[in-house]
Amino acid sequence: MLQKRLIIFIISCTLGLLVFLFSRSRNNDTNDNEASVVYSAAEEQDQGQAARMHVTVSHTAETEQKSNTPPSTLNPPYQAVLNFLRWYKDTYDAVYCIELIDTSGSFYRVNFEGTEAYLSLLEQSRYISPEYIKRWQLYFKKCDENFKITKQTDGPAEGFEFDFVLWTQTIDETLDAIDNPELLSSIEQNGTHVVKVQISMRLGFRLSQYGEAWKIDEIFNVSAEDDAYVR
Repeated sequence: MLQKRLIIFIISCTLGLLVFLFSRSRNNDTNDNEASVVYSAAEEQDQGQAARMHVTVSHTAETEQKSNTPPSTLNPPYQAVLNFLRWYKDTYDAVYCIELIDTSGSFYRVNFEGTEAYLSLLEQSRYISPEYIKRWQLYFKKCDENFKITKQTDGPAEGFEFDFVLWTQTIDETLDAIDNPELLSSIEQNGTHVVKVQISMRLGFRLSQYGEAWKIDEIFNVSAEDDAYVR
């Protein structure tokens, strides 16, 4: 009888231990699954926040890029004038170094190699037209013919006393003023466009369209008295 009770007691303890171990195993699996679900949800939330952050940053960058792009409010002829003046300011040292007068003879002569180099340099700006080049080639020929008559030997060469682009002798002041130009007028006339600007002086530009580009045919000095005059 005692042995039977002992056997029943051992069997009961064994069954209880097995039930305990089985229950504990199921609880661990449940906790692991719950932790996995929580981790996955947190990961998806982080990814969603990262995606929203990326979209926000991209949108902000795009907005800033658009806001940093100034609106184009200048008409094309005036823009061409400004671009040329800025180019001329940046290139002036190279222009100044070109010798336009030949003083090696018994009197002054035009150095035509120099004048062609000068005009070629201006043409490299891409804002000077063939008409502008021809106009100044003719001017230099007339100056040389004049030297043959006057036989000038000293002093500033006649016809070369000023800057041919800026129409002034106060070069430094005028070059500095290019950074802050003032548009006086922009008028279309007879298939060309005349732009007048104020820098340290008043300059007029007559432009024609070559394909899609506006190029300068003539630059002239505009005084206060003839400001309404259009060439």
